[in-house]
Amino acid sequence: WFGRTVHRRETPFVRRFSHRIAMLDIDIDRLAEADALSRLFAVDRGAAISFRQSDHGPRERALPLREWAESRFAEANVRLEDGPIRLISFPRVLGVGFAPISLWLGHGPDGVLRGVIYEVHNTFGETHSYVSAFKPEQVRAPADKEFFVSPFFDVDGGYRFTLRPPMGGHMSLVVENI
Repeated sequence: WFGRTVHRRETPFVRRFSHRIAMLDIDIDRLAEADALSRLFAVDRGAAISFRQSDHGPRERALPLREWAESRFAEANVRLEDGPIRLISFPRVLGVGFAPISLWLGHGPDGVLRGVIYEVHNTFGETHSYVSAFKPEQVRAPADKEFFVSPFFDVDGGYRFTLRPPMGGHMSLVVENI
């Protein structure tokens, strides 16, 4: 995915920036196929552009990405029934990477989006995942803030994730600090 990120902060002072971004969209059950696509791209090894499983999901134990994601979806009563899980995240470039947010899109066997994991990383190396069922008529998902992301905002409060899932070559995610 090629797009643009826009950041706007209104307190303690108005601050805004915008820049172009590129994100990977990868089926977590087809990592070996993705690894074989190009010499410039690799999974779990060095390349110009790479994806590392260890950057996502379970950090504290060795658990396959699918198993971790299905357990997180189950906590939110989202049943995938072995449907595909796509992970949209920032790649590593020349071995270096930081993914402030990654989206885990959990689909049913019919291909319909059933749930989303919003995996948030901070600059302190911490991660927290906010999980929500997805209903097309209710694209906003509120969540209580669980950890420190920005030196400008306290941990109290919450987020409102507004997702327009991938469709027709477009998608949109808005994360509001509430």
